[in-house]
Formats: sequence, C-alpha cells, structure tokens
Amino acid sequence: MAQMVAESEKTALAAIERFEAAARRSLVSAEHRLLKSIGADAPLLLSTLARRFDLSVFMQSEPDGVDNDDMIETSLFESGRPLIVVPYIQKEGLNLDHMVCCWDGSRVAARAINDALPLLVKGGDGRPADRAEREDHQRRERNSRRRKSRTSRAP
Repeated sequence: MAQMVAESEKTALAAIERFEAAARRSLVSAEHRLLKSIGADAPLLLSTLARRFDLSVFMQSEPDGVDNDDMIETSLFESGRPLIVVPYIQKEGLNLDHMVCCWDGSRVAARAINDALPLLVKGGDGRPADRAEREDHQRRERNSRRRKSRTSRAP
C-alpha cells in the first residue's frame, strides 16, 4: 500500500508541475492542492474542497493504475462545480473537441453547467447527457429489437 501511495504522489507531483507550467504560459491564475488522504473520506473531502474553485481536473483511472472513479463521481455529484476528466491515454494538451455535460435537472447541475460555459463555448462536439435522454434511447433500442424479433419470426 505504501508503494502505491508513493507512486500516486509522484505521479501527482509531475502532473502539478505540468499544470503550473501550462498556467504560467497561458497567463492564467491557477493554484493546486495535493490531498494526502486515502480511504473512504477522501472523495468527500475532495468534493468539499472543489466547491472553492472554478474547475477541478482529474485524470481518468487507468486500467492497471490508481482508481480515481470514486473521487470523480463524488466530485461530480457533490461539488456543484464543473470538472474535467482527462483520458489516461491523452498525451497532448487540452482538447475540448468532445465533451459530455452530465445533467439531472437539479439546481446544482444548472450551476455547474453555467460555470462551465466558457469551456463549452470553446469546445467542439459538446452534448448533454441526461437521465431522461438515456432512458428514451434505451426504450427506442428495446422497441427496435422487438420489431426485429417479430420480423424474423414472420413466415
């Protein structure tokens, strides 16, 4: 466990260096926080801290690496602030060509979407993803499969 924590901290410090260098080049005001917390309390601690910032940036969990899924999900639903999840395979700079806006119709979601508008405007292929849309898509898929099934059984 200690080795995994040390490796995670080393990776985080390298990411912080890259982040600070990019912020200096872009002439934007930015700061970072490195949380040294593990266990069940870490995601809630991070989401509470994220409320104090305009944006949080997370690295997507790697299949054989550190699992950030709880941190991402808790921050997404508890912070009320926008967040960016950087794909673990991404090697180049920020790319806003494909974005998904998670939306559940709540006041918190409306606030996060509003806070993310500057990024959404700069982005390319952005689309909302909401629960009703997903359920509608699933219903259409089920109906399509039923029609195909009936057609294949017809004499």
